[in-house]
Amino acid sequence: MAEEKKEKNRWLDAVTRMIELTQQGKLQWSVEYIPAPDDRDRTIVAFRTRYKDKLISLFKGTVKLEDDAITRGSGMFPETRPTWATKIVLEFVNSDGETLWRFPEVDALTDLLSAVQYQVAGVGDFLDEIFSDTEVVA
Repeated sequence: MAEEKKEKNRWLDAVTRMIELTQQGKLQWSVEYIPAPDDRDRTIVAFRTRYKDKLISLFKGTVKLEDDAITRGSGMFPETRPTWATKIVLEFVNSDGETLWRFPEVDALTDLLSAVQYQVAGVGDFLDEIFSDTEVVA
């Protein structure tokens, strides 16, 4: 139990460090569009960055819960369907965007996603510009 808590704290610390590096501009993210896992006709926004030799992807999307399923129907042949949940996912990917390894879920992923969206949208630059602009644009 103590080892499990220590491991969870380590992941929390890693995500917290990624937030700091993102806010400092030392970790630069870009936008990519990836197929949604539940519907190949849809795409979701993913954010990608590279830290040393690791390519990292962050996205909020519908994720299939592997160990949970809903059983519908009755009789001899009940129908089992997977369940889906909306989650924030942080993972190592290869150059083709395929998942190599997924980070465990920690609460700080919400803050990381927020920091990444802030950076990619250029909110900081926008605020600097709007407050330094002496001309009013109508």
